[in-house]
Amino acid sequence: MSFESRKTKIGRVVKDSMDKTVVVTVDRRRSHRLYKKSLNVRKKYVVHDAQNEASVGDLISLIETRPISVSYTHLRAHEPEADLVCRLLLEK
Repeated sequence: MSFESRKTKIGRVVKDSMDKTVVVTVDRRRSHRLYKKSLNVRKKYVVHDAQNEASVGDLISLIETRPISVSYTHLRAHEPEADLVCRLLLEK
């Protein structure tokens, strides 16, 4: 499976106290089934960060991968273009 076909998400780092691991929250909007009101939904992902580059408050791009451990299901995208794209998307 190539990186182009994997799902990507954009999130903000909320915890970086572990070694080579960060916790990221991904916010998304969805509408209520019955009332059609917009709801903000947050989900936390435990993400592998091999170089320990991410710190609290950073915007990072996540790439879906096979389960590395019980809680690891995503990797941090290390391409500088991906970080630029996530910043541009969140500024809109």
